[in-house]
Amino acid sequence: MTDTHCHLYFKDFDSDRHQMIGRARKTGVSFFVQVGASLNDSRQAVELANQYDDMVASAGIHPCLVGRQAHCAENTEIDADIAELRKIALENKDKVAAIGECGLDFGKTGEMDEKEKKAQIRLFEAQIILAQDLKLPVIIHCRNAHREVIKTLQTTHYSLPTIIHCFTGSWEDAKRYLELGCFISFSGIVSFKKKAEAIQEAAVKTPLNSLLIETDAPYLAPEPHRGQRNEPAFIKNIIQSIADLRGISFEELEKATDQNARNIFKIKKSL
Repeated sequence: MTDTHCHLYFKDFDSDRHQMIGRARKTGVSFFVQVGASLNDSRQAVELANQYDDMVASAGIHPCLVGRQAHCAENTEIDADIAELRKIALENKDKVAAIGECGLDFGKTGEMDEKEKKAQIRLFEAQIILAQDLKLPVIIHCRNAHREVIKTLQTTHYSLPTIIHCFTGSWEDAKRYLELGCFISFSGIVSFKKKAEAIQEAAVKTPLNSLLIETDAPYLAPEPHRGQRNEPAFIKNIIQSIADLRGISFEELEKATDQNARNIFKIKKSL
């Protein structure tokens, strides 16, 4: 099993990080992708990945940082951040396996000041261009902005593996991403007993060769751990939930999604 999206460098794991990673390995997790969500996060993700053979990292800036760190203002600030992301990726070529998480987050309602929306799009476009230049996959965060994410992917002509992380859209949204060749990644939300029907439909209908599994730890623990700190060991619950929804075996789903992850992140067969 591969956890394609987690943040094990977060302070949430400071008290038991090594033990928590050990628990995941005992349940069958063989590879972890440490995802950056800011410049500092990206450095920490790389630092942690450098300590383990069964980890890689990504480098990216989350859209919610727009407005907090002056990304709203001028392209010069975005240029400086992209230059630093490039530096992180190039100085750690053996460990940085993707750019992200980046994307668009228009909040709970999808309504946001147009200036901030445009700033998020500028930052997103810049990271896509960086990923294309470095020939790396991109990990996309999207919240109530599927139309704009799809438009951005189309206008930038991004052609490398694209992961829609923690998918929370409808099957109609998923179909549009699939038409662009994207991979759809499902988190613990798919196991929730309420208000997850649309996500569950997408999890059933997404072709196996386009499907990924993630924990997004420490967030979004699946049933029956909902409300607890999430960790990679719980990925088995997510896989089982989707397998049950699809009416297939755990082994079939695990094998397919693990192979997808290995292809995207170029994971060695020995791991």
